[in-house]
Amino acid sequence: MDETDPGIGLARPFLKYPGGKSALASIIVKALLPKGRVATYYEPMVGGGAVFFELARRRVFDHAVLGDANAEVINVYEVIRDEVQSLIRILMAHQARFDVPSLEARKAYYYELRAVNPATVGPVVRAARTIALNKTCFNGLFRFNKSGRFNVPYGQYPKPCVLHEGVLRAASEALRGVSLHCADFSVTVARAGKGSAIYFDPPYVPTSTTAQFTAYTGAGFKIADHEQLRSCFEACVSRGAHCVASNSITALPIWKSAPHVRIDRIEVRRAINSIGDKRGPVTELLVTSIKGERRGPREPSEE
Repeated sequence: MDETDPGIGLARPFLKYPGGKSALASIIVKALLPKGRVATYYEPMVGGGAVFFELARRRVFDHAVLGDANAEVINVYEVIRDEVQSLIRILMAHQARFDVPSLEARKAYYYELRAVNPATVGPVVRAARTIALNKTCFNGLFRFNKSGRFNVPYGQYPKPCVLHEGVLRAASEALRGVSLHCADFSVTVARAGKGSAIYFDPPYVPTSTTAQFTAYTGAGFKIADHEQLRSCFEACVSRGAHCVASNSITALPIWKSAPHVRIDRIEVRRAINSIGDKRGPVTELLVTSIKGERRGPREPSEE
């Protein structure tokens, strides 16, 4: 049985994220840690951090290195790690503004927050703004325009909750001693080698022309970026690291010729779709590095 640290028992993602891995965390952890633990865990595209928090609760790594290309995301992680009490105080004030009965007042406050240029405020105020917007925006999207500004409309929730104090305190405990980097994924894992496990979770290759949930930064994430990620994955494996990557089924052509990988198709339920009756199970890929002979795609396990 996995040992759970009571100090971080509530640790879980504090941001809503399209494609978050909470439902798949146990499957990914099994693929990541075939020996049960690892010296250094890398997650260079951390996003909501579901896999990291699952590993932290199990206490199965000695050190963790997390990164993301989105400066707003990394700022939130840094503030939760280092200044969680100050963050909670500001979120309390935001919560009071979203607790009013008037939908128009809540909506107006949302757009007031969204209009703030994050470069003009300090790290804690900036982190509180990011969390408040993420918890009250439409469908939990985390999307930025080409100028790098958050551009999701208001979600119109009847009772939005922007402050989960227990979750934030547990996350702060889990992040204690963790290295954080606002950088390209290849930079974050540059030192990964033997004794390391790496989980790559990029913005997915779109499954259709309308499924464009790739704008987590102003630059987006293109096919060339996915090909670069595959090359980075292979380089890390060549240095002795064990690697796992997730993606949509549409990414299969990018991965199917990669040497020394196993490609599993897994079913997962996704809740983000503008058409309600199209929300449901979808097929995704889980790519795992293996030693020895290359293997190709296989059907999902029935275990």
